[in-house]
Amino acid sequence: MVVGLCVVELLLPGSRSLKDKRLLIKGIKDRLRARFNLSLAEVDFQNLWQRAKIGMVSIASSKDVLHTTINKAIEIIESNTQCEIIDCQVEYLI
Repeated sequence: MVVGLCVVELLLPGSRSLKDKRLLIKGIKDRLRARFNLSLAEVDFQNLWQRAKIGMVSIASSKDVLHTTINKAIEIIESNTQCEIIDCQVEYLI
């Protein structure tokens, strides 16, 4: 059993309010949750309207499966034109 943890820091240059930010982050989280069954939460910058930090966690029987899942999730975030990834950290707990 392997646990994968990914923390992604985002810049949201088009966000003009906390409402805009929350709508964008909710869409990203819902998409990732539905597609990959990840556990997600906004873990920092809740009161800043152009920054966000999202934590993602998943569990699998092998590291290869987690690596593929997390990389695909990161690709989906990167494909969103309304945000930019500033930092991304991935850890595997074996």
